[in-house]
Amino acid sequence: MKQIALKTVGLVFLLLGTFFSAEATRVETVTVNALTTMTLAFELDDEYKFSGSLSIVGGSNNDVDFWVTDPGGVKILDLGRVSQERGFEFEARANGTYVLHFSNTFSLLAAKNVTLTYDVEKPTLGMEPFVLAWGALIAVCIAAVIAAVVLSMRKPKQEDTKSAEPEKPKKSQHARHAFKQVGLIARLKEACSTN
Repeated sequence: MKQIALKTVGLVFLLLGTFFSAEATRVETVTVNALTTMTLAFELDDEYKFSGSLSIVGGSNNDVDFWVTDPGGVKILDLGRVSQERGFEFEARANGTYVLHFSNTFSLLAAKNVTLTYDVEKPTLGMEPFVLAWGALIAVCIAAVIAAVVLSMRKPKQEDTKSAEPEKPKKSQHARHAFKQVGLIARLKEACSTN
């Protein structure tokens, strides 16, 4: 029964892990030369959330043009000219390749170094994370109560049932000896009465 309880609690935590899991924060750095555009492509599933921040160094204004396209090539986010640092996020609306574009086509000479720090979060069943966290906490409590009830309803061990039966009194050595004497006397009387 304890194994069932432990497996139930383990399963709840495994499910929680899948709901709250996010890839570890990652960092990518690209150099965008003058008069060019660089891209980074990401394979995302429907409803995954992409959160990132850009840090740009180079040229006189530390800037690039930045936008994101979906698997169909449609712009879904356009921040225009980004200087120094800027955060952004978008949610994938279809499975496929999402492309981040970094353009330095307006600069004639200076290359720009762009550092992208990002996270990809799996969907949370359409719920806010704190609502999901409370639901998960309630589920863990319910699983603990169920495990406690199951453990309390288990059958007693064989040893426990033996101790529940009344014990027979043990005969002392003196009582056994007296019974033997009584038996011997009865036999002698019987033998004498037949003669």
